[in-house]
Parts: sequence; structure tokens; C-alpha cells
Amino acid sequence: MAHNTLPSQWLTAVQAQKEQHTKAAYCCYFLLGSGILAPWNAFITAADYFEAVFPGRHMDRLFTIAYLPVCLFLLGVLINYNTIPVRPRILSSFAGFTAIMAVVPGIDWVLVGDSSTGSNTALLLMLLAVVLVGVLDGMSQGAIFGDASVLPPHYTHVSFWCSQTKA
Repeated sequence: MAHNTLPSQWLTAVQAQKEQHTKAAYCCYFLLGSGILAPWNAFITAADYFEAVFPGRHMDRLFTIAYLPVCLFLLGVLINYNTIPVRPRILSSFAGFTAIMAVVPGIDWVLVGDSSTGSNTALLLMLLAVVLVGVLDGMSQGAIFGDASVLPPHYTHVSFWCSQTKA
């Protein structure tokens, strides 16, 4: 009798471990999906602030023009000519997101400071930061969705759902 219960206990332990790995992977794809558009959302939600710093400029339009074409172009190029492995694309993109989002307050602090308006140099650097976010977003989106596509569908759904609901 004890011989028959041992395999069922072993199978239960293996299933519990598999469920833990599944939950961890699901959480990872949830965080990756959430992190894809976080830098873009940071810029676009601060558009009112940037319009106050750069009066007469429609920052939400400028940000969209700077971000979207570069992101879509790079996404299309990497879909057709994929030469960079998935993991380095994801890791370098998120490292770049972190670096850019750390530099933006410095640009504001140094070039705008206590004055109420920013210079053209500050505007160009902000737009360059948005372009770089678009480049990194184009690199990471295809890699994350491509990586999730070889797994069961709910991984792709969670990464897509998180990235799109933030937009």
C-alpha cells in the first residue's frame, strides 16, 4: 500500500513545483508587458508640464511624431531582418529605458532649472530622449511578444494586455 502512495506524493510535489514556475513566468511576462510602455507613458502624461516649460509647443504631438515612426520602423525592420537574439534585445531595451528616464530629470534640472521656460536645446534633448525610447520600445516589443509566442497563449495575452491597457 505504501508503494502506491509514494508515486502519487511525488507527482503532487512535481505538479506543485510546475505551478510555481508557471506563476513566476506569468508574473515575469506581466511585468515585461507593463514595462514596455512605461517610459512612453511617463512622457505623454507629463505633456502638460512640458507645454508649460516650452510654451507654444504642442508637446503631445511632438512626442508622438518623435516616438511612433521610429518605433514602428524599427519594429518592422526587426520583424523582417532579425539578427539580434531575444534576450539581449529585452535586457538592453530595459537598461536603456532606465538610463533615459534617469537622465530626463537631469536635463530638466540643468537646462531649465528655476526659469519658467526651457531653451531650444532642452527641447531637442527631450525629443531625442523620446526618439530613443521609441527605438528601445521597437526593439523590446517584438522580442517580448516573440518570446511569449512559443509559450501557451495566456503568456502572450498577459504581456499584450498589460502593454496595451497602459496606452
